[in-house]
Amino acid sequence: MTINSKEIPKPVDIFFKRQAILCDHCQNNLLERLQGMIISIRKKDVSPFDESIRPIYKNIHFSCKGECERKLLKADSDNGLAEAGWYEISDYTNPAIYIRRLMHLIEEINNGKYENDCIEKIQLFFVAMFPYVAREMTDYEKEKIEIYMSI
Repeated sequence: MTINSKEIPKPVDIFFKRQAILCDHCQNNLLERLQGMIISIRKKDVSPFDESIRPIYKNIHFSCKGECERKLLKADSDNGLAEAGWYEISDYTNPAIYIRRLMHLIEEINNGKYENDCIEKIQLFFVAMFPYVAREMTDYEKEKIEIYMSI
């Protein structure tokens, strides 16, 4: 299912500069049309359900669907890695999916399932997606943020 351009949520202005999520292959900004995917990568010989192996996830890809995805996964395969799962980026504009997936990832990170480089990419992703699920700040909240940022 593809998100209709009329249904793309308008991100609220929370941060001074809007974050971009770039495709790891072609460098297109996946947030411009909220199309693309976030892909978890693991070693080929490790099951994501094996509780004895840590970390399981070796990389996270941000990717356009199709050609970019195939090229990234082919390069991973050539290096002994495989896809462990993926999510549509547009799904993260749904507040319930956003918070549910965030809580799940916090649990997995706490359990040591991700390499440190993966965690940095996950943090970038959730910060970049937050304006798509957040509400506009009140004037009071904006003033408070300005004060906090100046400290």
